[in-house]
Amino acid sequence: MAIMSILSSCTTDDEKMINPDYIGDVSMFIGTWKESNVLINGVQSQNQIICNGEREQYMFNDDNTFTERDFGDNCQERIEGGTFSETDTSFTLEFTNDSEVYELIELTDTTLRFSFNDGGSVIEQIYTKL
Repeated sequence: MAIMSILSSCTTDDEKMINPDYIGDVSMFIGTWKESNVLINGVQSQNQIICNGEREQYMFNDDNTFTERDFGDNCQERIEGGTFSETDTSFTLEFTNDSEVYELIELTDTTLRFSFNDGGSVIEQIYTKL
């Protein structure tokens, strides 16, 4: 019986690691998240935009608004915002002229991990809460 319990508690890489306390509770998103890693089709990206040691960030607020801070060519800082919504398997960012839907892979007190399809490539982004 003990062995069955141990075996059933193991997880595979394909399983979601979403904190069950988060489902339906946007408070798990609230705060500032800084990009820590990007994978393209499972391989670490060598083309991440890191400008002067800074990486992309998201700031999620308790009124379901967010701000995205990223960098363009020549490290030009760009700041956009909008509203966000979530389900137990995904979240959506609503910009002024666009919306983006991301699949949640992991959401804990310290890690936000999500993926999306970009022209046939699966992009996985990992963020750490500041």
